[in-house]
Amino acid sequence: MKSVSQYRYTNKADQILFAGIINNHQIKKNTVSFVLPRNWFVISKTNLVKAGKDIKKNTKKTVSKQLKDYLQEHPKEATNKSAIQREENELLKKYTKKTLVKYSKN
Repeated sequence: MKSVSQYRYTNKADQILFAGIINNHQIKKNTVSFVLPRNWFVISKTNLVKAGKDIKKNTKKTVSKQLKDYLQEHPKEATNKSAIQREENELLKKYTKKTLVKYSKN
C-alpha cells in the first residue's frame, strides 16, 4: 500500500499567500506499507546466520532419522519414490520452520 502526501493550495488566500513558492503539488511525504503474510518470520541478521548454520548442521541427520521412522511406520511406502520424496520435503519444511521459529523474534 502506498500513500502520497502533496502540497496543494486549493483556496485563493493560500494561492496568493504562497504565490512565490512553487511547491504546489510537490510531494510532501511518501509512505509505503507492506502487509506480510502470517507465515513470514521477523529475524535479525545474526539470528538468521545462526539459524542457517543450525539448519546446515542438523537437517540431514534429523530429517533422515524422521524419514526412517516414517518408513518403519509405513512399510508399503518404502518402494514408492514419489511418496518418499514428498514426505522428505514435508519433513524439511517442518524442520526449517521449527528452526526459524526458534531463532525469530515472534
